[in-house]
Amino acid sequence: MHLKKRKYDHIKNVERGLDFHFYRAVRKYGWNNFVFEILETACPIVRNERENHYIELYDSINKGYNSVMADSSAPSDETRKRMSLASKGRIVSEETRKLISIGNLRREKYTHTEESKRNYKAAQNRPELKEAARQRLVERNENKVWTDEQRKHMRKMKTGLKQTDETKKKISDGNRGKIISDETKKRQSKSMKKTWSKKKNWKHTIETKKKMSDSAKGKKKSKKTKKRMSDSRKGVKLSEFHKRRLREGWARKRLLKEQGIQLELF
Repeated sequence: MHLKKRKYDHIKNVERGLDFHFYRAVRKYGWNNFVFEILETACPIVRNERENHYIELYDSINKGYNSVMADSSAPSDETRKRMSLASKGRIVSEETRKLISIGNLRREKYTHTEESKRNYKAAQNRPELKEAARQRLVERNENKVWTDEQRKHMRKMKTGLKQTDETKKKISDGNRGKIISDETKKRQSKSMKKTWSKKKNWKHTIETKKKMSDSAKGKKKSKKTKKRMSDSRKGVKLSEFHKRRLREGWARKRLLKEQGIQLELF
């Protein structure tokens, strides 16, 4: 690879805000503290082998800026663990955030070719990759506990975020006809039970109730949906808490109806 081309790529990656050990070091210490030089020239056939030789010679994965060996397509589990530990608790400066933002904006302008899209889709449809990725997510999030600070940050990131009609249509089309396995349903049910067990006295705000009411107005459920909802409720035993809430709700609804007040929220 040409030295000037390699250096140019590194400079651009630093400007884009890519979050790698080497690029973070460049942003911290500046390019003046790094030297580009050729250690050895080699033909493409043995190039990776010679690069690995120098990586091992200088132990640059542990004591330098290499994340992986030259012939590796992905970081090892040990490397991933080190990268994760190094990133925990790290505070990103405003300058770095701006660089990352600029890099993301530039990436948004990039358009994949139709061939690249087909190749990517074919790779994503491989069952063994899907299962491996799913298992990693399950293991990572199974016992994860979010701190109040993390919850506050996630809430802040989502507040005011509105999806375009085009995005909503894509999500709807993608979910239409999707069959959820029994294993996935059990996992979702377990997750929701765990979530709601921590919210026994939790109530929707008036604003949230109004939003839910407005979004439900005018919607008509198909016979198939009604039957599916009915079947899902058969044999379900309600707790005393839920029975009491239902009785109170219906009593309130009757009272408002008798008083001639239009019920908007329930």
